[in-house]
Order: sequence, then structure tokens, then C-alpha cells
Amino acid sequence: MTLSEYLRIAYFPLSILFALAFAALPCAAIVLWIHGRIGAMIVWILVPLLIVLYAIFASIVMVLFMHLRKFYKKVPDGVYKKGSAENRFNELRNSYYYTLISKFLGPFEGLARFNKIHNLFGAKLGKGTYIGGYLVDNERIEMGDNCFLGALAAIITHIYEGDNYVLKKVKIGNNVTIGVGATIFPGVEIGDNTIIGANTVIPANKKIPPNSIWIGAKPQRIK
Repeated sequence: MTLSEYLRIAYFPLSILFALAFAALPCAAIVLWIHGRIGAMIVWILVPLLIVLYAIFASIVMVLFMHLRKFYKKVPDGVYKKGSAENRFNELRNSYYYTLISKFLGPFEGLARFNKIHNLFGAKLGKGTYIGGYLVDNERIEMGDNCFLGALAAIITHIYEGDNYVLKKVKIGNNVTIGVGATIFPGVEIGDNTIIGANTVIPANKKIPPNSIWIGAKPQRIK
């Protein structure tokens, strides 16, 4: 691995430590100051202080992560060798994002249901679009207005094919419903006013026409 890759790996844990220290030190100072004056009453002060600390911490981590995304540009769409620098770098960026959402912003995970949160991290989601499932690699996902992604459904923009690592954008039109547990693979394009049934799997690079309904692990059009 190159020095640049080591620095990229170190950036996220160091940013977490920095955010924690930045948030904790002033709160700790306030706690010590209060304790010297009101003794046992500190319990009533400590809880709101911890909430403030956590909010400061989470905000700093988010800002630093967004800086990381801008500073280290996304890997262009294409086919790369498994284990290549592009492969490792893209997986690293994705792992940072999911660590941020699942571990450090867990109490606010409900915010990730709305398009503006995902758009902050590079997705292009239209008005009224609701995300109940998972977006893998936000910067390669484009959805129109008034779309719905059901619970446990996933839009995936990278896959391993033998010794290759494939990255490709997913584009979804307006008024598209993707049912519970459905999976959309890289390179898929879905037209307007389309329904993808629950647990349906849309394979890589498939073009779904508008005004249609698809169901099944081997998707079949029923309308």
C-alpha cells in the first residue's frame, strides 16, 4: 500500500478522535466547574451536557466525513481488478459512510429516510423520494421525484465479477416504487411510473421500461 492509502485509512479514525476530544473537553470542564459548586446536583446537569457533547461530536464527524468525500474524489465508473487501489479505495469510502450512519449517528438513523440526508453524501434524489432501505455508494445513485425504496431493499452500484470489480451508476426515473427486500444491481436504469415487486432482483445493466411492473428473483414483466 502507498503512503496516500495509509493516510486515507487513518483519516476517519483520527477525525473521530478529534471530534470526540473537541466535544468532550469543554463539557468535562463545565462538569468539573459545576461539581465544585453544587455537588450531588451534578447528575441533573450531566445528562443534558452529554446530549450536547454527542450532538457536537456527531456534527463534527459528519463535517469531516463530507470533507473526506470532497477531498478524495470518487472512483470513476468502470471495471477494475479485484484488490486494485481503486477497489480498496472505494470500499474504504463506503465503510466510512456506513460506520458513520450505523455506529455514530444511530439515534438519528431515521433522518436517513429522507432525500436531503443522502444528497449531502452525493446522491441525486428528487423531491418527495423516501428511502426505507439501503443505498450503497450514494454518489452513483440517481432517483427522480416521488420514488419509494421499501424496507430492506438495496440499490447497489458495485459488484465483483470473477477477478473484476465493477462500478456503475444506477438511474431511476420519477414515481418509481421498489418493494420490500428488492435488489437493484449496478448499471440498471428504471423508467418512470414503474413498480418493482417485493424481493425482486434486477440484474446488472438491465433497462426497465416506463409504466411497467416487474416481479421475481428472475424478473418477469407482468404489465
